[in-house]
Amino acid sequence: MGLLIKIIKIVKSDYEVITMVFNKNLTIFIIFLTVFGWFSGNAQDQSATIEILENKIKLNEPLLISVIIRNDENKPIYKFPELKGFSKRGVSIARIPVNINGKSTIDQKVSQEYMPIKAGAFNFSNINIQINDETVIGPSFSITVSQSEIDETEENFKDFIDGSAYEFVDVKDDAFFG
Repeated sequence: MGLLIKIIKIVKSDYEVITMVFNKNLTIFIIFLTVFGWFSGNAQDQSATIEILENKIKLNEPLLISVIIRNDENKPIYKFPELKGFSKRGVSIARIPVNINGKSTIDQKVSQEYMPIKAGAFNFSNINIQINDETVIGPSFSITVSQSEIDETEENFKDFIDGSAYEFVDVKDDAFFG
């Protein structure tokens, strides 16, 4: 009988040790999953995509390349690449409030304007844009820049300034006299 009591005490003691170790490991495992899930959830929430809307422009029109940064309220730090055949112009930043499933976030759109230097066809592959310590790789794209067409009002204005624009109106001689 004494031997049986000793075995029960040993088994009970081992069970308590195993339970304690298991609970400790389970707690560490749950903490690990929580932290990992938080980091991966935040990484998935913040994403950036590149938007290029035009593939044909005129020589006097800008090419606009935008990066849309999802779920980021901080002021973005950005660096757009140089594009051969284009010169960089202004940058604009738009903050867009978004409500998804009752959760309010801020999306931001950073747009770089490029003005063409000459007419022609331009091909760009995988442009890299730096946004907040992250490199966003854009799609390959082609753009055709054509000569700008002279607007008819601009042509008429040039004729007026040059003195070559004449317009004749048939008026009765005594139209303004009583």
